[in-house]
Amino acid sequence: MRERSCPAVRRPSRAPPGDGIQAFVPAPPAPFISRFASCTVTVIDRCMRAVASGAALAEVDPDLSDHEVALIARDALEVAEAGDIGERDLEGSDWLLSAVAEARFKRSHDLRGRGDADRAKAAWDGGALALEEIAASSNRSPALVYEDIFFEAAQSLARRGDKLALVRQIECLAEELTHTTENNVRMELRDLALFYLELGEHRRGLELLAETLRHAPADPWAYNVIALRLPRLGLPSLGKLAAERGLELVRRGRDPERLSDRLRDLLREAGTAEDRSDAPVDALQDLRDALHTHFDVEGSASPEELARRLVPELGTARVKQLPAMPTPEVLAEVAERLRRVLPPKPVTSAWADLRAVTRGRMVPPRRGPKVGRNDPCPCGSGKKYKKCCAGKTALVTS
Repeated sequence: MRERSCPAVRRPSRAPPGDGIQAFVPAPPAPFISRFASCTVTVIDRCMRAVASGAALAEVDPDLSDHEVALIARDALEVAEAGDIGERDLEGSDWLLSAVAEARFKRSHDLRGRGDADRAKAAWDGGALALEEIAASSNRSPALVYEDIFFEAAQSLARRGDKLALVRQIECLAEELTHTTENNVRMELRDLALFYLELGEHRRGLELLAETLRHAPADPWAYNVIALRLPRLGLPSLGKLAAERGLELVRRGRDPERLSDRLRDLLREAGTAEDRSDAPVDALQDLRDALHTHFDVEGSASPEELARRLVPELGTARVKQLPAMPTPEVLAEVAERLRRVLPPKPVTSAWADLRAVTRGRMVPPRRGPKVGRNDPCPCGSGKKYKKCCAGKTALVTS
């Protein structure tokens, strides 16, 4: 059975970390909210107040068990009492470590803005290390969505050439299959394929891309991702073919996310450059064949069946679990400490709750025309807005 997720917020969209991350500092003492959060500020505040007052925890929210409410309140208290988050050692709950990561990313952004590139890189690496600690722990927080944490940890490892990135992305896929209610399995498989390619395991990466594409040949984002990434991995001819096929697909009227302009740009960028890869010839041909799959022919297996067939390591992949319910004695101590740190009035942050539609990614108000979550990102990355700049702003406490 899939575990229930926190209310109000669905799975966050993927936004790989980059220099553009900024930070908002809400007026204290609002609860900390991570860009990886599965709950809004108001939900976390309600959990804290329920434990502090001794109210019936199961009545806090219909989508949360008393176990989850107790853990959210305890973890939120840990952050509230933590002091200078950015200077803390990497010990504590996943929720605390997510706060450490956000604080270090904010510091990196501030230092880079002041021209201190070396210290900015060190702070950024510290935030990435905090995410890796979260990914490596066995317990999970009910207030976090873990797929993006695993992905960003894997991305940092892959940039260093560390094949532990593959383990983390497989754990990300296991997390998706075990704990979430939204089906992003094909996206996770594509990311895993690209990590294999980036780390030099060309055959495995190409095979995963080909099989995932055959399973859903009418997904325009698959062609967009392949057209965007393969030229950077030394395979411009396949990137060009993917852009051509993607354009052919959207010309058939299947362009709800208006990808045609971006695909045309990718086609021009691919140009006539020659491939510079030592990938196996037969695996390259298999992906070419997959790119020519008829758009109306889809695989009969479910995404979960596809993933378990293509990634047998899922059978032994570690999956994080909730820690035990705090004992009555521990809850009584937590309640007493919460009464000392909670503000007099409940947090009812309309700004934060309205941002729940961004699936946990807190973003600032925007000027100009609204960008839909499924529209191409205005930054020109080639990704959906929800998978790119919708997550470029993290919300942290001072």
